[in-house]
Amino acid sequence: MIRCVLAFLCVMSLSGLVGAAGVAKNTPFGVTFTTANFQHGVTLSDQIDTFKNASQVGSTIMFVYLWGTSNATELNDLGTRVAIARQFGLKVFIQFSSVARGKPTPPDGLPETWTRAETRDRYVQDVMQVARLKPDYLNVSPEVNIMAYFQPDEFNAYKGIYPNLYTKVKLITPSTRVGVSYLDLLWVGRNQAGLPDELGTRDFIGITTYPDNVFGSVAEIPTAWYGLIRSAYPNEPIIFNEVGWGSVDPSSNAKQAEFVAALPGLFRNVKPELVIWALLHESGYFQVRYLSQDALDFLNSVGADPDVLFAKFNSVGLMTANGTKKPAWYEAMLLNFSTAGL
Repeated sequence: MIRCVLAFLCVMSLSGLVGAAGVAKNTPFGVTFTTANFQHGVTLSDQIDTFKNASQVGSTIMFVYLWGTSNATELNDLGTRVAIARQFGLKVFIQFSSVARGKPTPPDGLPETWTRAETRDRYVQDVMQVARLKPDYLNVSPEVNIMAYFQPDEFNAYKGIYPNLYTKVKLITPSTRVGVSYLDLLWVGRNQAGLPDELGTRDFIGITTYPDNVFGSVAEIPTAWYGLIRSAYPNEPIIFNEVGWGSVDPSSNAKQAEFVAALPGLFRNVKPELVIWALLHESGYFQVRYLSQDALDFLNSVGADPDVLFAKFNSVGLMTANGTKKPAWYEAMLLNFSTAGL
């Protein structure tokens, strides 16, 4: 059903029937693609509203491509969404999610290690397919520092893949900005600022930040927390490719909205090129029952309660699962990064 809706929406959008040809908001802010009513049946209206809302609140929409579970149909769907996003004047950021628990997650039962040629070759092949969609930005390995910290042998193997991959992507789509991203908790807490130079050429440094996993309120976030990133790389484009703060207890809608309103001030010294909110809608996607025992063991090993963690992630949306705008949405609409020196 979702694919039928996508196909119909694409025809309508490209023919101008949805009134999409326009200009998205001029701001560094953007959102990750989600739809309302995902678990109860996505309608044509839900799909249109997603792109409309994304262009009203931000300049950029991010699509997440899950390497291990995606296939040719998923790739076609992604291509359709990219085309529709452009009709709404949105810049496109694609996140190629290729690693979990510090190990690669290839499809078709391939070995979960970068040391095997068949896994490396399939990764490069599949990234190339996504690159042919010519996104404005392509993150080829989200939170790569988790791999460096928990699976250093895998990271060392990946260092042999990335430079060639970067070159191949740029040959296909020279204008696409290519890079990887890092989880801020490890970047700051484990002094990983040197990792980008270990990988080599990039067009941006991406950062993932969910500070409510550490801090109980905006006031508790140290002034230098984000500034350390800019201090390490004073002249490079910095992108916050995932920014989130949940709204479930011990947080609240009010605390989430407070964090959104504080973003320009928190990022003042970083001057990021993009700030992408992690979910447009609240989601039921993150479910503990879907985790393998290996994944559960990993979360337990790092002291994370899966139920608490997933409840936070699912509540990060600026809108509820049925499409109702939360207080954080209205704060996002008021964001003005230029007044904070961005």
